[in-house]
Amino acid sequence: MALRLIKGDLKYQKQIVEMLDEWTEYNNTYDTNHSPAAIFQNDYHDFENYINNLDYLEPNKGLVPQSTFFCLDDVRNIIVGAVNIRHYLNDFLLQYGGHIGDGIRPSERRKGYATQMINLSLDECRKLGIERVLITCNRDNIGSARSIENNGGIFENEVENDGEVLRRYWIDLTNKYGTGCFPILENDPDKNAVLEPLHENLHLNLPEKCIFAFLSDKIIKDFVVKNNGREAGVFETVFKNSPVYIFDNYNNKDAICLIQSPTGSACASDCLDWLIAYGVKKILAVGSCGVLDNIAAGEFLVVEQALRDEGTSYHYMPPARWARPSKQLSDQVYELLLKKGLKCDKVKSWTTDGFFRETKGKIVARKKEGCKVVEMESSALMSVAAFRKASFAQILFTADSLADVDNYDDRNFGRDVQPAAMQISFEIMKEIDLPR
Repeated sequence: MALRLIKGDLKYQKQIVEMLDEWTEYNNTYDTNHSPAAIFQNDYHDFENYINNLDYLEPNKGLVPQSTFFCLDDVRNIIVGAVNIRHYLNDFLLQYGGHIGDGIRPSERRKGYATQMINLSLDECRKLGIERVLITCNRDNIGSARSIENNGGIFENEVENDGEVLRRYWIDLTNKYGTGCFPILENDPDKNAVLEPLHENLHLNLPEKCIFAFLSDKIIKDFVVKNNGREAGVFETVFKNSPVYIFDNYNNKDAICLIQSPTGSACASDCLDWLIAYGVKKILAVGSCGVLDNIAAGEFLVVEQALRDEGTSYHYMPPARWARPSKQLSDQVYELLLKKGLKCDKVKSWTTDGFFRETKGKIVARKKEGCKVVEMESSALMSVAAFRKASFAQILFTADSLADVDNYDDRNFGRDVQPAAMQISFEIMKEIDLPR
């Protein structure tokens, strides 16, 4: 889901009217109404007048100032619901209505939209300076209650209004943590943590240039032996120790270090953070990717954006849909690949934690957003580097194919390309020249 709240606007007329038509037909058919009252207070067929009279900035006919938003799914380009935010509470709202009135259109219910829409609404409440938000729902509406509770709603009591029993919930917006629907979105910009990458106090001074390789043990070891690398230190984990090697015996002004990265965004990010703490500043990651389009095996790509469908990046950078590498370093890497006569493209990549959850629906959605490939670390590594103010670029070589979702092809997972990828990355890193 890629949801955001928008104001009524002529450019969204088609999508908004389509939703209102559906809601009207449903309400007439079933003699019910689970929509915010504000979206039907004026005739939407006169659309310009309709959108111009949705909001009240001053009290109006006994109603408090209020703002109305529509919830847009950017991927599918449809309006999935609407929300009305009252800027403060009068006696009736304090007892029954609350700050937020929300609803999901009938065809989009039970898909998880309500939880996220309420979360977006809470951001709007913060902008209005509201510190405690009251939300109510019908006692029988279990889904609505769950969506409120998912956003940190604390149940206070039940009240009766016009034969309906309403549940009243309060959400405290002054508490930074524990009130959002998704803990992973509660970003803390504090640069200091209880456990820091330098906690071991190693006597380790790494070169600024680093190749961060998602390649096999054999490829790494053979390359180290062939090129007279020396072991300088070890990144230790419970499952595996990854030596970091230094190459400084060639005609180049900068030494280069090389490490075999752990797999997965969390472990890979820990490793990268550790390297940066001990002196690394310019990182070139290299590894394989799955293709979502019909791209031949063994093609080299440079990632220009990575979709943040993993967890680790949100601990380093504020919530956003995309992560980006260092433009200057990425541009240099791209130009050097072309200079070597290699066919190369810049791509958007889908970074996911769920290797076995790359579903048909997700693949279709990611392709609509422009993703050509899928991997498991890029967006997290970009976020770590950005947080630590290091330069980062990513080379991918195409491996397995998900282009035909009914006929998955592992294409040997790109194993035969690994030796070339290692050598090419090393040659490129030797030529990288960024200002200190």
